[in-house]
Amino acid sequence: MLAIPRDKLLHGLIGYTIGISLVFYSTPLAMAAIVIVGIGIEIYQLRTRSGKYEVFDMIAVFVGGTLAAIYYHSIAPAITQVLHAAY
Repeated sequence: MLAIPRDKLLHGLIGYTIGISLVFYSTPLAMAAIVIVGIGIEIYQLRTRSGKYEVFDMIAVFVGGTLAAIYYHSIAPAITQVLHAAY
């Protein structure tokens, strides 16, 4: 079984949270914010030595944000249609 490290899950959750929060306004804005935050977290950790700098942490932020955008543009509209049809 594939176990995803807790650290990567937390970085993915950060990306997902930012993505789902901003994608309602603009998908390019959400993706830009995800890239900036992903890179910014790692630069901060590298400069302050407050955490371990890892490229995979940055990728986890990107993946989390991308999953949020995919969810918003593919699954959420279908759920909304079903809910509106039920009422």
